[in-house]
Amino acid sequence: MRVVELLEKIQRVSLRANIKDSWRWHKNVYTSKDAYSLIMEGLFTLVGEDKELAAVWSNLIPLKVSVLAWRVWQNRIPTRDNLVKRGILVDSQNSCPFGCGEEESVSHIFFECISSGGKVLKDRFSVIWFACLWTIWKRRNEKIFGTPERCRSPNIFDIQETSWKWLK
Repeated sequence: MRVVELLEKIQRVSLRANIKDSWRWHKNVYTSKDAYSLIMEGLFTLVGEDKELAAVWSNLIPLKVSVLAWRVWQNRIPTRDNLVKRGILVDSQNSCPFGCGEEESVSHIFFECISSGGKVLKDRFSVIWFACLWTIWKRRNEKIFGTPERCRSPNIFDIQETSWKWLK
């Protein structure tokens, strides 16, 4: 829900002076599952058409990792550059804790810092991504042009094997 839509909904609410405030739940029974579903529905509404961002909330990923990824995506983790912007640290305290001498930021620590493995990890993720593409493409071509006994769906082991070959 966008801020404008939220404001419109709030403006349509009419308060009644003679009625006592109370908590209400749509089924008159509160469950954690219902609350979680409601929160997730709100998150996916915020995400909208951004499918990559929605993938952060996969059930296959531990919740704490999803939260971290969401916060990284939004640049909402307490990196030193963000702490300087909020006035918690001063400019002279913004250097990368891995000792490379650069300013610490989300982009720097996860994708650029040689000392933290950022550049190396970025390169390895690229190799894995290209191994996925290559493996799927090979399986597709086997399905179309190959013999039936060789045709099978690509699996994680094919991708892993290709990645390891390329990373040697």
